[in-house]
Amino acid sequence: MDDKELVKRIRNSFKAKKSRAEITSAMMKRGYKLEYTEALIKKAKRPKKILITSAIVSVVLISLLVAFFAIFDSTPTLVGGELGFTLSNPLDGFNVMFGEKPITPENILVNNSLNEDQEDTEVYLEDITITPEFISYLLQEIGALEALHKNIITREIPMINFKIEDTEYNAAFKDVLDVSEGLNPEADIQFNSNKESIVKAMLDDDPATVFKNSIIDGTTTIETIAGETELFAKGYLTLYDSLK
Repeated sequence: MDDKELVKRIRNSFKAKKSRAEITSAMMKRGYKLEYTEALIKKAKRPKKILITSAIVSVVLISLLVAFFAIFDSTPTLVGGELGFTLSNPLDGFNVMFGEKPITPENILVNNSLNEDQEDTEVYLEDITITPEFISYLLQEIGALEALHKNIITREIPMINFKIEDTEYNAAFKDVLDVSEGLNPEADIQFNSNKESIVKAMLDDDPATVFKNSIIDGTTTIETIAGETELFAKGYLTLYDSLK
């Protein structure tokens, strides 16, 4: 019997739960010398050692890759094409009136527009249209631009849906924040709210706190779409903590 066949039989013996001593004794009874038997046993056990070593190396490499991507994804999302670019509040200069709007010609607002020479323009809530600029500014103020990043393994980008009454948007965290109309089925989470809550948050000096309070009182809800692992890998845990 050649060495290859003997190594195969020794492996089968180990699989059958036989001890090293039992295998050695059986080999020597068949006339094989102790040194030769030991050499065959080492060959039989070698693949297992190689497998364990490979597993350890794989774990170390994966850990290094995770650490590498985490470091490079720790910087805020690029907004407006430049790092550190601050978005302005689209309601700056407006004095928003809540409640029923009087039906008079003086209360006509044209497309949320504000000329440079206008200050404290009085508008009513029903005149305001929620635009992508509202969503971008709110995401900036609640810390989403700093908290979220690509999945450290799959490199998939974060995506958030917004349903504000009949208005629907999705925000994709690409190199430049991209807010577009409609709900995206691949979003990770969805904010459900109303126009009044969004506008009140944007009018306040601390939009994050006002938005957080609307979540606490149930006016705004957060619907999770992606699994917990995906949410964790993209930094949503940090965002959730900031909204508690």
